[in-house]
Amino acid sequence: MEELIAPSSGVQLWTDFLLTYRSIFRPQDVLRYVLGKFSKSGVTDEDEERALQLRVLSFVKFWIEKFWSDFNYDSNRDMKKYFPLLFLFFFF
Repeated sequence: MEELIAPSSGVQLWTDFLLTYRSIFRPQDVLRYVLGKFSKSGVTDEDEERALQLRVLSFVKFWIEKFWSDFNYDSNRDMKKYFPLLFLFFFF
C-alpha cells in the first residue's frame, strides 16, 4: 500500500489497486492506513510533508469519485465515521 502515495504513483496504479485490493484488504483498512499517512507521515521537511498530504487527498478523492460503492455498503458502515474528517480534508 505504500506505493499508493509514492511520488511515482498515479491514476493507473490507483485504478489497478482499487480493482483488486478487496481480495487482500478490507476497504476500512485501506482508508485507515491512507488517512494515517496524512497525519503521521514521518517526513521532517515541511514541503515534503505537504506534498505527501496532497497525494493522500488526491488518492482518497479519486477513490470516492471512481469507486464510491466501497463507501456505500452496510458492511462498510464503520467507514462512514470518517466522512466528517474527509469533508474537512476536501473543503478546508
